[in-house]
Amino acid sequence: LRHLAVVAGLLFVPLLVGLAIVSNRRVREPLLARTLPRLPAHLRERAERMAHSIVLGLSILQRRRELFAVAATSIAAWLFEALTYAVVAQAFDLQLSMLVILLTTAVANLATLIPSSPGYIGPFEAGVLLVLFGVVGVSRELALSYALVLHAVLYLPVTLWGLLFWWRESLSWRELRRTSVEEAAS
Repeated sequence: LRHLAVVAGLLFVPLLVGLAIVSNRRVREPLLARTLPRLPAHLRERAERMAHSIVLGLSILQRRRELFAVAATSIAAWLFEALTYAVVAQAFDLQLSMLVILLTTAVANLATLIPSSPGYIGPFEAGVLLVLFGVVGVSRELALSYALVLHAVLYLPVTLWGLLFWWRESLSWRELRRTSVEEAAS
């Protein structure tokens, strides 16, 4: 478990360096000016849009009050999700430390970045299994059962609320498709 924490720390350092570069205009602009023209034309425009979106999204790093509010909200959301992992673990009589719960939360959420089916079915369970079966030593069957129930507990309420609001707003599949096409075109 300590080895995994060291690896996670080593992966976190480049992320911080990247954030520092992106948030510092004097470093970012010359880097983009040198890098973007080297890209093939069909990739350059997309890379420029992505860079602009990232810079816009990270502009909050320069406003301390908003940064604190976003960080506090993010931490609260992650802790609430970790609490859900812990409650479901208790239902399965899994005696997991808070460190293991937090690690499972982080790995399962990172696993959902892997392109997959709607609802992240597969990568989420693989992330949970990686920690519980691969690192902690919980039996594969118990870890998979926990992962499936946990995924349902996390996914179904949000999906049902979304469907309820969709119905209340009288939205349709046609309107959703039209909006998606318009967003993709812009």
